[in-house]
Amino acid sequence: MSSTVAIIIPAYKDTFLYEALETIAQQTSKDFTLYIGDDCSPYPLYEIVKSFEDKINLVYHRFEENLGGKDLVAQWSRCVALSKEEPLIWFFSDDDVMPIDGVERIVTTAKGREIDNCFFRFPLKVIDANGGTLIEQRAMPSEISAYEFMLQKLNGQIDSAACEYVFSRAIYQRTGGFVNFPMAWCSDDASWIKFANSTGMISLKGSAVGWRNVEGSNISNSSVYNAQKVVATSRFIDWLQQFYGKQLNNSLFRTALKTYIRTILRCSLNKSFSKSQLVSICKSIRRISWRVALYTYVKNRKYAIDK
Repeated sequence: MSSTVAIIIPAYKDTFLYEALETIAQQTSKDFTLYIGDDCSPYPLYEIVKSFEDKINLVYHRFEENLGGKDLVAQWSRCVALSKEEPLIWFFSDDDVMPIDGVERIVTTAKGREIDNCFFRFPLKVIDANGGTLIEQRAMPSEISAYEFMLQKLNGQIDSAACEYVFSRAIYQRTGGFVNFPMAWCSDDASWIKFANSTGMISLKGSAVGWRNVEGSNISNSSVYNAQKVVATSRFIDWLQQFYGKQLNNSLFRTALKTYIRTILRCSLNKSFSKSQLVSICKSIRRISWRVALYTYVKNRKYAIDK
């Protein structure tokens, strides 16, 4: 008999893997199978994994080629492909922390619903290297549409990380899987918008998933990938325009877009971008609103570095 939930971990780092697996082993419901896709890691991941083989129903696979370094979304996709039958997918990571009743809440909430249309979201908290809370979870509505999620994400009203989302295999398959941008920057947000577009997002009330944000340990807080982030941000804006079209022609979206780009340039890129990169982003914005594009350029050109 197959499980209800496939927990998918695209694994590469070993620093917090034991702690992540420990929280999975402690789940109050065992109605899951864990799939670990080792991205040809130089670290001894299996030495950690094997200590859980008698505690967790798991499948470990080591890929012979490191794919995440050149196409992270492709690594995500091949890890999902390791799983076969479970109707629900919890896309997790190798350094985050689950609430111990996470699987139980998924299974309970799915009962009585059409499982092929299930898209769930856990509360989120940001944690440090020691598991201490950096950002507390925010209040979540019981249900939110994909469009409302998009606006709140752009406005900075939602803290979002991949580990908090659970989606049906049917949704994943019929929408064509994850949206692919360089270094998977913005790929998760675009994917959740696409997955939830026809179903909305149901909140899983209770304890939060812990997303670990450690300096230099992931793409989000590393300046090494700034050039790729600029390209991905431009492509994300283009994707929004194509996905929503004329629905974006309103003041709410324009205000959200201004806020989002300001956050990307001044926080995510830490004001480290060239004029040509700023122009590239503004060109994408112009396809939606030339006023927002002009505003973005004028307000941020003083931070641009001549290159």
